[in-house]
Amino acid sequence: DSDPFKQPEVDEKDVVVLNEGNFSDFVKERKFVLVEFYAPWCGHCQALAPEYAAAATELKGDDVALAKVDAGEESELSQQYDVQGYPTLVFFVDGVHKPYPGQRTK
Repeated sequence: DSDPFKQPEVDEKDVVVLNEGNFSDFVKERKFVLVEFYAPWCGHCQALAPEYAAAATELKGDDVALAKVDAGEESELSQQYDVQGYPTLVFFVDGVHKPYPGQRTK
């Protein structure tokens, strides 16, 4: 169990999984939503996962939500938000898409 290449366990209990069916309502119902478009095989996405999960837990309850979309499974959503690389972070304020120029660290 000491495999140095094994991915660490990440507790993503506060990261909401979005898809075509729940995306629009979710971003409209909250003041601030940060959505990560990711690919499960992406190393950068895997590196972001623990920080993203920690931020989701820390910000929970402040009308702020962190969510993620599997870009491979949700290709229409990915195209709609011009996802061209992974991870892509998309920020919404009151349901309106805003540019996210920030860092990808906590």
